[in-house]
Amino acid sequence: MSLHKRAYELFKLGFSLTQIAATMGVTRQTVANWKKKERWEELQLSEQVIDAEHKEKEFLLELIKEWDKALLELKNSDLANRLTLLERYTKLYYKLKNTNKEHATTQKLKKEHIALECIKRLADLAVSKKREDVAQFFSAYSQEITEALDGS
Repeated sequence: MSLHKRAYELFKLGFSLTQIAATMGVTRQTVANWKKKERWEELQLSEQVIDAEHKEKEFLLELIKEWDKALLELKNSDLANRLTLLERYTKLYYKLKNTNKEHATTQKLKKEHIALECIKRLADLAVSKKREDVAQFFSAYSQEITEALDGS
């Protein structure tokens, strides 16, 4: 494994740049350059997204498998048991559906929070650069900017 890859693996494990440099026998600046050039933070995020998508696919496959077993169980049971099983599956279905709605709402709130935080930081930057007009624009139109971002 190359030095760069090993350093990146340590970064993913939570090592600081100083710790990575000491472990790899290079300067902290060298590690910082690798991190910037190879975009470690973006790479790590994309790996996490891919991992999450993989886990979601595994979950869905397992859910389908369990559903097929449940349908077979339903088919092979007597009428009284079928009604009980159908009631249980219906409750489970609506529980899953409501959980999905709650997750979507949470994701939307998180997205809005990130957008507002970004606008605040841009406004702070504008103030630090003595561009009060830009800061006032962000302040006055933050809600509209957030809504525009949500629509994209």
